[in-house]
Amino acid sequence: MLIAGTALVVLAVAAGGDLAGRALCAMAVVALLGLAAVALRRGRGASGGQSVLSVLERHPMAKDSGVAVLVTQGRRLVVGYGPAGVTLLAELGPPEERLP
Repeated sequence: MLIAGTALVVLAVAAGGDLAGRALCAMAVVALLGLAAVALRRGRGASGGQSVLSVLERHPMAKDSGVAVLVTQGRRLVVGYGPAGVTLLAELGPPEERLP
């Protein structure tokens, strides 16, 4: 981005005060902003597009509360949720392999 900023300054100085130069500089700014937006979208998230948290199961216990099993960073967590918030109830061990 530093190189892009320097290029814009050079364009602005080279453009001087004429209308065509200013239009060229404005188009360069818009193009650089578009490229920056694309780069940010592609580089978003350290997990490579995978979800950091996933819900394995969820069981409602009342109208707006229940129990859920979550997986995050290889850990399985049992949480209770409701109007008062979310509470960690237990951490489960690694899943056992099921025999065929």
